[in-house]
Amino acid sequence: MSLVLFESVAEQHWELENEDDVELLLQMYGLLTLYYSTGSTRWNTVAAEPCETMKGTGGACVQFKGWGVDDKPCEGWYGVRCEDSGRFVVELNLAGNGLAGTIPAEISKGSLGYIEKLNLGQNNLIYTIPSSFWSIDTLEYLTLSGNQLSGSVPPLIGDLEFLHNLDLSSNQLFGSLPSEIGQLHKLENLSLQENLFFGQIPADMEFLVKLKQLDIYNNDFTGTIPVQLTKLVDMTHLNLSSNKLTGSIPRTIGQMKNLVTLNLAGQKLDGRLPTEIGMLSSLTALHLAQNSFVGSLPLQLGQLSQNLHTLSLDDNAFGGQIPDSVGSLAQLRYLSLAKNKFGGTIPSAMKDLTELKTLDLSDNGLYGSIPFQLGYLSNLESLTLYDLKLTGSVPPELGDLKNLVKLVVASNDLTGSMPATVCKLRTSPGQLTFLSADCNKISCSCCTGCAHEGTTSVSNPAPTPATSASRPI
Repeated sequence: MSLVLFESVAEQHWELENEDDVELLLQMYGLLTLYYSTGSTRWNTVAAEPCETMKGTGGACVQFKGWGVDDKPCEGWYGVRCEDSGRFVVELNLAGNGLAGTIPAEISKGSLGYIEKLNLGQNNLIYTIPSSFWSIDTLEYLTLSGNQLSGSVPPLIGDLEFLHNLDLSSNQLFGSLPSEIGQLHKLENLSLQENLFFGQIPADMEFLVKLKQLDIYNNDFTGTIPVQLTKLVDMTHLNLSSNKLTGSIPRTIGQMKNLVTLNLAGQKLDGRLPTEIGMLSSLTALHLAQNSFVGSLPLQLGQLSQNLHTLSLDDNAFGGQIPDSVGSLAQLRYLSLAKNKFGGTIPSAMKDLTELKTLDLSDNGLYGSIPFQLGYLSNLESLTLYDLKLTGSVPPELGDLKNLVKLVVASNDLTGSMPATVCKLRTSPGQLTFLSADCNKISCSCCTGCAHEGTTSVSNPAPTPATSASRPI
């Protein structure tokens, strides 16, 4: 619909007496252009339920209706909420609503000059975001996630000074992030994951002093982790995983004491794990897998005993002995140290990890016997001790692990017979469903897999860390 055509139609219905009338005309024009540019009749414009509520209505019933059925968008158009006077749109929530096509240039400050919350996520929007879109400087929450949008983020983004939440995740956006992103001083959540962004993480992010959650995983960012990023002391969730970052973790990481989850997995990071990691007392999940970290684990890891439930350090080059301080992590539910260069024996201090559900120590240089104290881990569901240098026999105390679903002791130098107590777990419905050993060294009639037969599987993926993904507005 052209503006000339729209104005000619509008003149038949409205007498434009003041500035508000002009703004209302432009608002109607912007809304209808969005409607007809993105599929119109394919929209889910009527609520599935007879009555829905929207944020800001005090829980009141809203009977939604289709777009364009009248000239009163504030009186029930689907996904529209207006300010108290009932004239100007302040929220537009069309997430998962069947929109397909391009975002029209008419969606701008001129047409939506009062809007604070805009959610067009989980649709089929394509091509670039028009430059006029970035002029809507009243926005506080913007969600465009889960579309097929392309192009780069322009420096104009710095004009959205009231933004609290920005979610552009799961698109095909590319290019480097402009330094102007550091001008979003009120930003609390930034989600850019699962795009094609590249270049360095802007050091100007240090000015996002209210930022609590940063998700930029699954992109192509390069360079080092900016030291400036560690100045964001209010941050609770930081996920930089699956990029191409290099260098070491800044020692200043210790000042981010509010961090709850830290995910740096799947990079090219190296160096030693800084002792300051032990200062992150609020940390519940630490993911550092698939990097090139070296050296022994700092004893200070044991200081994370109050909250840490996930520790994923697999597929690195850590070495030395596993410190007894790991046994202090009493809240751990997942521990993977697989595919490293750890030596020495399995510390008996692990007996104190009574909340542990998954323990994977495979592909290391560990030797000695399997500590019978592992039988104290009553919540253990998966125990993987594959490809080590363990000797002796399988301790019968492992039969006390009544919740065990998977046990792998293959590719070792263990001898004797699989204890009857362990085999008995195979007869418990829903319990030990996978049991693998070296059947040419251990007599094991109850095993489901034998290493020399090529049937052993040892994969123990870490729990998916919490992310902002798409935040409803």
